[in-house]
Amino acid sequence: WHFFAENLNMYIPLPRLALYYACGFALVTTPGKIGTALRLWLIKKHHDYSYSRTASMMVMDQLTDLIAMILLAVVGLFTFHYVGIALFLAIGFLCAVIILLYRPSLIFLLLDKANKIMNQPKFFNAIGDIVINTKSLLSPSLFSFTTILAIAGWSVSSFSFYLLLQHLGADVNILTAFFIFNCASVLGALSMLPGGIGSAEIIMVGLLISVGVPNDIAI
Repeated sequence: WHFFAENLNMYIPLPRLALYYACGFALVTTPGKIGTALRLWLIKKHHDYSYSRTASMMVMDQLTDLIAMILLAVVGLFTFHYVGIALFLAIGFLCAVIILLYRPSLIFLLLDKANKIMNQPKFFNAIGDIVINTKSLLSPSLFSFTTILAIAGWSVSSFSFYLLLQHLGADVNILTAFFIFNCASVLGALSMLPGGIGSAEIIMVGLLISVGVPNDIAI
């Protein structure tokens, strides 16, 4: 978020931005993690930056996280043929989103059509501003760097999952563990259930059992 804010010409002291970011985790179990928008409210309240600017940081945060999880899951993609199909669909969805953000003319066309139907120009103009600001954060250098940071963060979480399995006595190699953790996280996030809670765990348990992990350990 610090690098995104700098790119958008927003000056927010790093310690304060880190505090806002941490506060967002208090509402991470909302559907689609929408509660993390608390960070945007805090920035608006204390620094008076518009939501149309700050919302693009949240979009990019979620986008780079999704890319990181998919890339880490691809490591063991062909281990599970049917789950692999679902993951390919997620990759296709992600590519479509990136293409639309790079070339947002279709998004603006849809916003224009929606505005004519709903007659809410202020709302749809704000959405358009978010799209424009998000596109500015897709510069190759910034996008690559922040994606690498996301990959590093999710790698740590995935490795922790692997260590937990080893501690419990599960015979699962590290690549399979990375695949299971990230695949379940991606599909759980796309379910739009609160924080992916429930769906991610069910997928994770199912995948663990499918590779021979005993039910009690998987659960």
